[in-house]
Amino acid sequence: MNNNVFVSGAYGPTIASGYQLQGTADFNGDGNPDYLLFGPSPRQTALWYLNNNIFLTGAYGPILRSAGTWSRLNGHLAVGQPGGRRS
Repeated sequence: MNNNVFVSGAYGPTIASGYQLQGTADFNGDGNPDYLLFGPSPRQTALWYLNNNIFLTGAYGPILRSAGTWSRLNGHLAVGQPGGRRS
């Protein structure tokens, strides 16, 4: 984007089957967006660390107790900088 004008785009990695993209942010501080994922069936959370649009590595987060937990949490989470800081 250049102001509000689309300049170019790139495809990101294909999301693993059974997972949904919940948000993007720079979770590891490298200046590139990363993916926050959630798998409703296993209730598993995960982070995918990216370099631009290339998958580098991933890490599983906590398994949520119930499927409703994510929807309750999602309403209160702001995806931004770690520690709740927004740039």
